[in-house]
Amino acid sequence: MPIAKHNLHHYRTPEYLAAKAAVIERARGRCECRGECGSVHDSYLVAPTAALLPDQCGAPNGVTVWRELDAAENWDTRAGSWSRPVRIVLTVAHIDHSMTNHDLKNLMHRCQLCHLRLDRHQHAATAKRTRQQRIDAACLDLPLGDKP
Repeated sequence: MPIAKHNLHHYRTPEYLAAKAAVIERARGRCECRGECGSVHDSYLVAPTAALLPDQCGAPNGVTVWRELDAAENWDTRAGSWSRPVRIVLTVAHIDHSMTNHDLKNLMHRCQLCHLRLDRHQHAATAKRTRQQRIDAACLDLPLGDKP
């Protein structure tokens, strides 16, 4: 999910940029998630020579891998399986969701799947709020008493 324009200033501070560089160096180009996202990580994503911690996702940055789909996702008729190609993009995630807490213990290098799963509750709340704002804005044009 892109960073909202009104929050961009949090990601341009010297403190954040220094912390981000340190996290990227610490992770050595791999996802640092160790199950916090709620996923059982796919061991086939990781090169056998990678030095990973137990249960670490370890998805490497910039490569395309085949990821298993969740049951709710669609069958890939081209591949003939419940998987699809995914290009891994690593991002820096705030564990406590606070954009101002740039402590290295609070920042983790995550692949997009782990990052989205980690933030799923926050994204659901934001989507609910956005839907309600759109409904409220649309209802302003209705005569009184016609709100659904």
